[in-house]
Amino acid sequence: MDQHPQRRALSGAFGTLEYTLTRKKVKNLNLRIHPDGEVLVSAPFRLAQREIDRFLLSKIEWIHRVKASCPPSQTFEPSYRCGQQLLCLGRSITLLVTGGHLGAALSGDTLRLTLPDPGDREAVRRMLKDFSDQYCRQVFSALLERVYPLAKSRDVPFPQLRIRLMRSRWGSCTPGKKAITLNKALVQAPVECIEYVIVHELAHFLYPDHSSRFHRQMDLWMPDWRQKRARLKEIPTAFWYDNETIREEEAE
Repeated sequence: MDQHPQRRALSGAFGTLEYTLTRKKVKNLNLRIHPDGEVLVSAPFRLAQREIDRFLLSKIEWIHRVKASCPPSQTFEPSYRCGQQLLCLGRSITLLVTGGHLGAALSGDTLRLTLPDPGDREAVRRMLKDFSDQYCRQVFSALLERVYPLAKSRDVPFPQLRIRLMRSRWGSCTPGKKAITLNKALVQAPVECIEYVIVHELAHFLYPDHSSRFHRQMDLWMPDWRQKRARLKEIPTAFWYDNETIREEEAE
């Protein structure tokens, strides 16, 4: 069970950094910055406080830079307007909302939604959610089928694919349940970046940490994985019907 969040402060030449610390059953130390500028830290139960402070000190410039870019009164409510630009597989597509019988279709660079009342923002949000559920399942399943032979050669079982909207990571792996989970917002990334995340999670079936053995396996399966990981930093975690972006850093 997670520990109740604690408000803490770290002082130094940079001034005072206030943050919220939550102890969890996790392997890595994670640093996230909420759109309103709040600094959130999750850490393993047994990790010493001095290690948490050392990590925060190493990220202090990044923290200040991200916090400075967070307008104090910014809102993140999607507009769902006709003509809105959405990111899909690394390219921009246009959302068109028109009146008519219920339907949703992606053709070329246009996602067209039709519904009896195109001005009903909640109905548009539901349609976007339902369409993205199906579309992400289609895209992620096809890419998993494409890269799985790499893992099959090491006797990794074909995993159950779970898809959900996540705040702080692109994917996760549960070897005990033979499952991987992918963030729906990942569908905004280029195909090669999605493949990288899938391969990353498959490698965790062999090595559940980010050890040198894990990195060697990634080098073997996908020699350019570091470049693809770097490209992911350009992809927002905000999604079509959920615009709340959270910036995150992880200590490996």
